[in-house]
Amino acid sequence: MAIFKCNSPVPVLEGRLFEAATARAALAAAWKRVRANRGAPGGDRQVIADFARRAERHLDALHGGLREGNYRPGPVRRVAIPKPDGGTRTLAIPCVADRIVQTAVASLLARRCDGWMHPHSFAYRPGRSVDQALATLVGLRDQGFRHIVDGDIRRFFDSVPQRRLIRLLKRRVKDAHLIGLILGWLPDFAAGGGWLRGRHGIAQGSPLSPFLANLYLDAFDWATDGPGCRLVRYADDFVLACWTRSQAQAAVRLAADSLRELGLELHPTKTQVTDFAAGFEFLGCRFAGNRVTRDQRPPETAQC
Repeated sequence: MAIFKCNSPVPVLEGRLFEAATARAALAAAWKRVRANRGAPGGDRQVIADFARRAERHLDALHGGLREGNYRPGPVRRVAIPKPDGGTRTLAIPCVADRIVQTAVASLLARRCDGWMHPHSFAYRPGRSVDQALATLVGLRDQGFRHIVDGDIRRFFDSVPQRRLIRLLKRRVKDAHLIGLILGWLPDFAAGGGWLRGRHGIAQGSPLSPFLANLYLDAFDWATDGPGCRLVRYADDFVLACWTRSQAQAAVRLAADSLRELGLELHPTKTQVTDFAAGFEFLGCRFAGNRVTRDQRPPETAQC
């Protein structure tokens, strides 16, 4: 039985999306954001300062290449970053020019899509924050939701099936030119593998990946949130607040089934059924009874 059901038409974006995202003004605005972020160089080793010295000329060339069909993504630099709980995660850092284009595309899509995404998804969305996610969870506690599914999606960014992601994008974004641009940024696609051969993953380090993550998990958000079980999600960390322990146990099964339909997996050791009295950690805070204390670093992001 399918988990995801929709009684209304799927929201879609139409119009001249590629032209809007790659307009000269859109690229200039994206460059300001990329420059402010002061990210590391990509595979071409060009640093922000080098791009800035001739920024107007670089932006003109980037705009022209996109409009004339000559744009090709540059090499990605991969960097292993230690994780707080051990092991590493790999950042795939695009070149400065590619970060600019990805930022422009992500900004357009995020603005256009934000209105129909789940209200309790808080990561990487304009005007939303960790503090708002925590406040929402405190509000649910005060309403009497005592039992918690403390959930985690196993290797989420590495595991997203690219074929399903592109299928979803094509249903939601009716602009083949923009879809083609996004395809070129997916890991291994431009090298001749791509989603048609069952590739997985969206790159941590890409400015577009946070939007793609929220787009892909939106169905999960709506499937797991209901009157007796309320979702709060930040990237691949989520909690489900329930009235009773039996509802929480059922919510674990629902979450696992919902993720399985998306080709994803609930993390078996990082997911637990607990309650506010016993305490749990979420987004760098410790919830214990009626107390909330910060005792960890803020959640990691996937952006440059």
